[in-house]
Amino acid sequence: MARIHALTALLCCTLVFSTAQARSQAMPDTVSPSSRYTVCIQAAGGYSRDFSEYQEQRFLEEHRDKGYGYCQIRWLPGHLLTGALEVGYLAMYSVTSVSVGESQRSAVPIMLMFAMEPFDGLELSGGLGVALLSARVSGAVGVATSTSTSMATQGALSYAIGLTDRLKVGAEIRIAYLDLYDDKIFNAGLLFRYELLRY
Repeated sequence: MARIHALTALLCCTLVFSTAQARSQAMPDTVSPSSRYTVCIQAAGGYSRDFSEYQEQRFLEEHRDKGYGYCQIRWLPGHLLTGALEVGYLAMYSVTSVSVGESQRSAVPIMLMFAMEPFDGLELSGGLGVALLSARVSGAVGVATSTSTSMATQGALSYAIGLTDRLKVGAEIRIAYLDLYDDKIFNAGLLFRYELLRY
């Protein structure tokens, strides 16, 4: 599991920094000193699909198609690397089995994300963090809940267009990996980005 996180982190860093170097060489410094930095908020949500493999495969019911959402506080230093702090929610799956009953799992990822726009509107991002996992089991003996933590990695591709001077809307796809139970989650949704502050 640690090897997967290390390779993901290395790939994200290599991609982002190589893109940043190429873009900084290709683009002249045309940003005004009075508005070089931007703080914005981004919110997104949509469809989520869990691709995990479970130890018990004979389920009476299985629901992997769920939803996700998150909010980011982003700092954009001109045309260089963008940094963001992200807090989100993943409804991962719910299953019903003969031996356990109904089991549901969700996660609250807390991520440090980095992003770069190789082309106008198109953004590549990746990040590392932790996920707070919550499980709920309902069976013949009652209801039991448990919580745990997991390392998390994430990669995303998005495209956004400007509606106003400060507001952008777009779409994104994401892949998240939580190593505690080897969870792999695909996300696709809409995003909204609003500039709060320029300085």
